[in-house]
Amino acid sequence: MGGGDIAEQGVWQWLTTTEPFSYSSWGEGEPLIANGQYIIMGGRNPGDTNWHVAKQERAVPFICEWGGAAYKDYVGSAFLDDMNANGYPEIATLYTDDVTGQVTVQINDSNTSKVISTIAFGTPKQSFPKSIAVMPNAAGIQDIAVLLINYTTLKGTQEIRDAATGKLVVSVPIN
Repeated sequence: MGGGDIAEQGVWQWLTTTEPFSYSSWGEGEPLIANGQYIIMGGRNPGDTNWHVAKQERAVPFICEWGGAAYKDYVGSAFLDDMNANGYPEIATLYTDDVTGQVTVQINDSNTSKVISTIAFGTPKQSFPKSIAVMPNAAGIQDIAVLLINYTTLKGTQEIRDAATGKLVVSVPIN
């Protein structure tokens, strides 16, 4: 999966769909057009977010085409005790919605895959999730803890919410 000019030299398209690019981030002097077939690769150095080209036979990092508006960046998951009394545990999946930037935990029944609830964490487009944990509180009710990292400050916050209601239990800054 990726992009290149494999089908026709100088015509840059996604290799899996053959659609032309609707977005590009070419580096200075790119795309380099020369004899041979090229694939698109990521930055040449750490921190370089530009696109560059490389000969098809080289092993390089590459750019992938991702789906449309419903893309979710999945981070992790954890099991919860049975919440809907069907005898099966639930699965809590932590992700960020790529469009809205909302960090979310979706709880599904592990037997039927039915969505039981969705819980929003943090403020959209201000932080990214690093981990998820499930733990019982003092009353024996399950809480979900998500570690969030602020995009600007790179400081963490541990946000804990009630698994059944989504209500915020506590938000603890981590310095």
